[in-house]
Amino acid sequence: MSVFIDSKYLGLMSVRLRNFKRKGPSLWNFSCPLCGDSKKDLTKARGYMYAKKADLLYKCRNCGASMIFANFLKAIDNTMYEEYMVERFTNGDIGRNIKAPDRSNDFKTTPPKVTAPRKLLSCESLTELDVDHPAIQYVISRRIPKSQWARLYYTSDFVKFSLQSTDRYKDLKIENDARLVMPFYNRNDELTHVQGRSLTATAGDRLRYLTLEVDGNEDIKLFGAERVKISQRIYAVEGPIDSLFLPNAVATADSNLRAAVDALPEAKDIVLVFDNEPRNKDLIRTIRKAVANKYQVCLWPETMKWKDINDMIVKGGLTSEQVRGIIDENTYSGLTLELVFSNWVKNCEESHAVSRNA
Repeated sequence: MSVFIDSKYLGLMSVRLRNFKRKGPSLWNFSCPLCGDSKKDLTKARGYMYAKKADLLYKCRNCGASMIFANFLKAIDNTMYEEYMVERFTNGDIGRNIKAPDRSNDFKTTPPKVTAPRKLLSCESLTELDVDHPAIQYVISRRIPKSQWARLYYTSDFVKFSLQSTDRYKDLKIENDARLVMPFYNRNDELTHVQGRSLTATAGDRLRYLTLEVDGNEDIKLFGAERVKISQRIYAVEGPIDSLFLPNAVATADSNLRAAVDALPEAKDIVLVFDNEPRNKDLIRTIRKAVANKYQVCLWPETMKWKDINDMIVKGGLTSEQVRGIIDENTYSGLTLELVFSNWVKNCEESHAVSRNA
């Protein structure tokens, strides 16, 4: 039975595995998502999943990674891994390498701390909504992976929700609009902030996104901090929604990506991925500071015409794996970053001058 369940979940995540192909009845091949396989050649596929006795096993011929399917799934998508573990447990299919799942925080549809449910009163998990619900239709339109929906909530009355979240926003002047709610937790799984994205506001509306700070909180605002694996590469982006498309990603909800470095001091491999706004002078100044501080920074190539990761996927038609490949290929540090950034700024200024005079 375990091979059947392993194969089922491999199929579910196959859309996220670059160059995924079935080579035989019990053999699959794809680009390794752990090492990226190749930054220069996105057609490389040196990851293999194959059946051995009662399990599927994974092996990468590039980085040498070797593990059972359960550990592979956990490394790629912790939420789907929890679903997988519950299904194996329900079927009485817990093998010698698998521990029975902890059911106390199933899917994290509510925050794990005692005080957290109070903070999310008047909210519903997206996992509990029907497919025709406006919030579900919204995340579908944004192509947010279904495996990430358990991290998101919906409220029909953001004013009521904000009052229950913290007293400091009792004078907040906003309409009682419906919003997608994204909770922020610290490394101890404690709720620190919540962000609400209006389902009705249009681009340019300054209240389209609202981020609330929980009373008594002194933690740095960082979406996804409780989930990241410190030993692996971490992608720090601006928007929480953008972070849902990358593995091991966090979001600062603004352009202060240095906050991710400050919040995760033990991490050794953090890439700062700013929005793609080369004509934004404030953003260029922010990136220049990141360069001066010797951080790793992604500098989007000129061929990328979309503002952020979500636009690259929705409007540009790229996959999450392709976006990640582009980020890795255009990430620089040290003296190389200084040189590339200097040329990048020069090219942006020249391009802006041409378009202004056209």
